[in-house]
Amino acid sequence: MTHASELEKEASQEPSPDRTARDLPSGYRYWAFISYSHRDEQSAKWLHEGIETYRIPRALVGKPLQGGSTPRRMFPLFRDRDELPGAAELGAQIRQALEQSLYLIVICSPRAAVSPWVSQEVQAFKALGREDRVLCLIIDGEPNADLSLGELECFPLAVRFKVNAAGELKSEPTEPIAADARTGKDGKANARLKLLAGMLRVGFDQLHQRERQRALRRRLRLSLASLALGILMLAGYMALADLGVGVPGGERIRRIFDGFDSSFFRPIANDATIRRAARDTRYATSAVLLDVWRKGNRFVFESPSRRGHPQTLQVWNVSQALSGLLRSPDLTPEQLHGLITELNVTFAPDLLIEAGEKKYGFLSTSGLYTQAEATLWNVTAISMALGRPGLVGGEERKRLEQRLVEVQSHLALYWDPVTGGWNTYPNQLTPAYHETYTAALALLTLLEVREANLPWVGDIVLRDRMLNRTAEWLISQWNPAGDSPGWRGAVDDEAPVSDGLTIQIYSELLRAEAECGLVIPAPILDAIPRHLLRLIGRSLDSAPSVGRFSRAFINHEGQSFDINPSVNCLWHPWAIYSVRCWLNRLDTHPGSREQRTQMRRVFSYLIVNLGVELKAKIDHDSVPSFMAAETMYAYSRISFP
Repeated sequence: MTHASELEKEASQEPSPDRTARDLPSGYRYWAFISYSHRDEQSAKWLHEGIETYRIPRALVGKPLQGGSTPRRMFPLFRDRDELPGAAELGAQIRQALEQSLYLIVICSPRAAVSPWVSQEVQAFKALGREDRVLCLIIDGEPNADLSLGELECFPLAVRFKVNAAGELKSEPTEPIAADARTGKDGKANARLKLLAGMLRVGFDQLHQRERQRALRRRLRLSLASLALGILMLAGYMALADLGVGVPGGERIRRIFDGFDSSFFRPIANDATIRRAARDTRYATSAVLLDVWRKGNRFVFESPSRRGHPQTLQVWNVSQALSGLLRSPDLTPEQLHGLITELNVTFAPDLLIEAGEKKYGFLSTSGLYTQAEATLWNVTAISMALGRPGLVGGEERKRLEQRLVEVQSHLALYWDPVTGGWNTYPNQLTPAYHETYTAALALLTLLEVREANLPWVGDIVLRDRMLNRTAEWLISQWNPAGDSPGWRGAVDDEAPVSDGLTIQIYSELLRAEAECGLVIPAPILDAIPRHLLRLIGRSLDSAPSVGRFSRAFINHEGQSFDINPSVNCLWHPWAIYSVRCWLNRLDTHPGSREQRTQMRRVFSYLIVNLGVELKAKIDHDSVPSFMAAETMYAYSRISFP
């Protein structure tokens, strides 16, 4: 809402006659008053700018309209920018603005529906006898919601019911004129046109057809400009180079294109398209994970070795799924609190294994022995729950903090404080044979603990020392040889460099550099963009990396095992996270414009192009839960400019 001083200042600035104020009917100063909840300010700004800058079709300009004439632009509109002063009544300046507004546009959402200021503004406007000039824009919630279905009402009471001349609500309902900007409804562009059509007293189709003609003319002009530029730059030859054909000087030409942030055949999706594709992927992957709990399945496995426990909770899968979901920007408060309930399920007293005064952590999915990964993911999930603002508090938070310390203490069996390396299995007969994958997951866990400002078994210094030592050990294991340098799955791994594991570690080292000041050696920094740029054109069906090594160890029951573990290292979610981290790094370590353009192209390909492929897999129910969890984790961590 607007402070009085701002209103007076605005009232003193008469619109210029050539800005259409002269077209308003006598006694009016504004074409419309935009009423909204301050929490919907971004939508209000978008609508305000969109209507004021809309060029009204020439054929309509000058025609009679509500006692005035149709302008070239609907300028000015009134939009209050701050909260009203702390009074129970609308201020005189607000009432004056309402009286001087030809229309009232109400931005309808669950926030507006409970806003006393929005309701008062609608009542005051209707009391002027202008009920037929109240226009609604739905951005969220449901009109005339069914509360029994959990729907949230978007219409304020004053919109849904008539108002008498005294400004009092009547019991007689109304049928508001509404445009619906929600996805799957009118959409933002058509919703704006519907409001304009209502204000101009013309049919929506009339404006819509003219808008299509405008778009067609814009595309035509763009095509002509592109053609002229292509001719000027010897389009044929440069197009072949841009397409990737091996013409002489082709690589240099492509770099020139990228230096100007331009390309014909290697397009980069715009930010809105990338955001939309990322959101769609988050929705789809979160649905995969939430569906497990909705069906009451809760990730269990057979555990014949545990007497009295024919089935055991898959703490690894549960915690990994929760780690993917707990940072999601899309879940409702009810869904998030439901996740805390599922996290509490992992607190069952019989799940953490202790034997012979040793703490072993959680069982692997085999049910025969413990593994560090299950326990690391559980620490990650607890940290993310505690780190999400406003999610847990009071006694529940204290209980989670105590549980965090308990689970962290079980990981001492797997970390080597001397080398900084991590082992997957307990009591390994060759303790120095550390696993790179486990260390990478440990670094992720420690970064989440640090971001949530939580200690490690009550010690902040220990947490930071473990984080630094783990990162240093990983850096020491980097293999610079070959065309694709990187990491193998373990110290003694006989397989080639693991592509997926390497990309995951790149993302974590870049995050540690940005958040903790980690110094990444120059050879690794040089290798990161080269590796990421090669991802364009890769399919999701590229085989995941699998390590080749063996481990002999003794489990919590004294049984000896000698196994050949296999770790599926996904590449796609960590590639998205790595590229985002690298783009963020370019903000503080400026590179060439060419490099930023190339990396944006990779980002666009991974999210938009491969998002279609990933969505198809999800729709066909062919995405395993661990893939959905890691995808959800990476997509929830990336930010957009």
